[in-house]
Amino acid sequence: MKKVNVTFLDQLHPWIEKCVRDSVPDNWVVTFDNGAVQGGDHSAVAHADVLLLIGASVPGALVEAAPNLKLVQKLGVGTDKIDCAACAAHDVAVARVFGGNAVPVAEHTLMLILSTLRQLPAMDASTRSGGWLKEEARSAHRQIHGRQVGLVGFGQVGRAVARLLLGFGANVVYCDPVAPPESLVHELSVTPMALDELLATSDIVSLHVPLDDGTRGMIDRRRLGLMKKDAILVNCARGGVVDEAALAEALRAGTILGAGVDVFSVEPPVGSPLLDIDNVVLSPHIAGATIDNFREILARGIRNVESYLTDGALPPGDAVHNPKERG
Repeated sequence: MKKVNVTFLDQLHPWIEKCVRDSVPDNWVVTFDNGAVQGGDHSAVAHADVLLLIGASVPGALVEAAPNLKLVQKLGVGTDKIDCAACAAHDVAVARVFGGNAVPVAEHTLMLILSTLRQLPAMDASTRSGGWLKEEARSAHRQIHGRQVGLVGFGQVGRAVARLLLGFGANVVYCDPVAPPESLVHELSVTPMALDELLATSDIVSLHVPLDDGTRGMIDRRRLGLMKKDAILVNCARGGVVDEAALAEALRAGTILGAGVDVFSVEPPVGSPLLDIDNVVLSPHIAGATIDNFREILARGIRNVESYLTDGALPPGDAVHNPKERG
């Protein structure tokens, strides 16, 4: 079998690295860059046929430094950190794992909703320090049941969130420019709504859109101002979708009740105004990060690489750019 040189760009936990080593085909020679490329050292990609990545960036300079490169395979969904135009210019295919993170991201979204409504970090810290805020909680905490949940984006993740909410007795509305099948709307008991109306009427707003020119800064000061004073905002999509300074301002002023945030415009979020605010629950971009899920998306990524290198084929949902399928 012909040797395939693969470079994994991210800094990986030892367990994840072992999982990759144990899963790849015997003819793959895998180099674990562990972040050197992100620091400007491109030597690890000089002979790469394939780049694998979870959250690392692939700028145009990196594509140019890899003359043998044939495919960039994202083990996830968002490709906003990949210079797809540079890849296209160099006949490099780009693939993702469409819908691969839907279940864990939906579960994490639900966790942030509940943690924000029930002020879980504050309750945990107080209880550990000897506090017993039982009556205070009764006067301030909220539940999902009976409330309107607005899903901004109704793709694979938004639909998975809606499925989880079925058992909570919530009224689920959604906003998406692409209409889902009527059968799905009926199955999930969801109602379409324009974005501004969704923001103005929902008790819980959860974001599930990609980061692109149409969504960058979508939730700005004006739109935050549309939300109810007792509403919460949850973002497990991409940090750039929300104006973080405006969100911090709204949280401090009590314009909205709280927020659950897994993603930031700059990661790690050093200096983010959200770090010093009590009524926000934060996590480090881990919504899709579970042991169970990584095995599955790795297997799908490996299948994509083997398929592309064999006959130039990629699954339609996974193919972001495939130079072998031109016209």
